Order: sequence, then C-alpha cells, then structure tokens
Amino acid sequence: MGVDTLSGLKRKAQSIDVRTANSGNLSTLVQQSDPALVEYTLGGNGDPFGKIRTFRGLMSTVGNNVQIAFMKFCYADFEDTTLNVDNLIAAYQEAFTDLQGNFPRVLFVHVTVPLYHRLASYRNNRREQFSAWLRKTYGGQVFDLATIESIGPNNTTALSLDNVTIAMADAWTDDGGHLNLLGQDRMGSALVGFLASQPVVPPH
Repeated sequence: MGVDTLSGLKRKAQSIDVRTANSGNLSTLVQQSDPALVEYTLGGNGDPFGKIRTFRGLMSTVGNNVQIAFMKFCYADFEDTTLNVDNLIAAYQEAFTDLQGNFPRVLFVHVTVPLYHRLASYRNNRREQFSAWLRKTYGGQVFDLATIESIGPNNTTALSLDNVTIAMADAWTDDGGHLNLLGQDRMGSALVGFLASQPVVPPH
C-alpha cells in the first residue's frame, strides 16, 4: 500500500522529489539540500512491533534533519490472530511520545491501517481498532488512509462482511488489498494535500 500510494503521488505531483533509501544511504539522502520525500522500508510485513523499533532507530539517525516523519503499517501486520492490538497501541504511543520529546521540531503524523475489500474483509475490525485509536488520539495529524480507500466514486462507504466495519471500496482495487491505478492516484493526491496542510516548523 505504501508503494501504491507513492506511485500515485509521483504521477499526481511530479515536482516532488521522492528518494528511495536503504540503510547505507539514508543519512546522505535526507541531508541533501533539496527538499524531498524519503521513503524507507521498515521491515517484513507481519511484525508491527519490529517496524516501530526500526522507525525509532531511523529517527535516532536522521531526526535532526527532517521536518515531517511518519510510518505506516500494512494490512498484513494484523493478520496474526495472536496479535494483541492493545499492546501494539501501547508500544506505538510510547514510541511516538519518546520521539516527540527527543525531536520537538519534527512534525510526527500518523497513518491509519489499510483495509481489505468486503469479500476478503477478515480482521478489518482489528485494523480499525488501531485506526480508531489513532483518530481519537492524534486528530488532525492523522492521514486517514483507511477512510479514503473505503469511500467509492459514488461517495458511498464500503463495509466489511459484518456490515459495520469499513472496507476497501471495490473501485480502488483489483486484488482486494492493493490499490489499482485509480486508487493510487486518489491516495497519492490525498497524501499531497494532507502533507501540504500540515504546520511545519522551518528548518534551522
């Protein structure tokens, strides 16, 4: 979903420099003078706690050189039936409270969890448990990816098989989980608008 969103962003906002980093060149790419959005793969899907640890480690390296920072979970991070969402919430909140204290000039934003479409909607309720907490806790600092992908072209909201929990709208996906080209462009445009609306502290 992250790759899908950035693909749409690159098409819809071609003036934005999107740099793909790895552990060897992350600091170099972040410290270049020209503004850019730097992406980094946090780790394997299915290990949300590991992604939090990796993000904290990355910020300890580059935190003084960025203005906005955020991480995103994958829908696959909530597939493990043994995952305790409350424990994940606690780990996430502890990490971001610590990060904000260490890097007060950085604007930390938050991203809701991607969903499956209706016919493959198992565990969307677990994803929405985490996303609902994000919305309540961080308010206007949340990029609500889940809600955006749940609203179809006719402005109706797709629901999971429980008819309560939101789901990925059929128009935005060809396989039930990833964004198709229409979905990519929709999400990429939304991310550009969201980031542009955020109150960023000027660099030193």
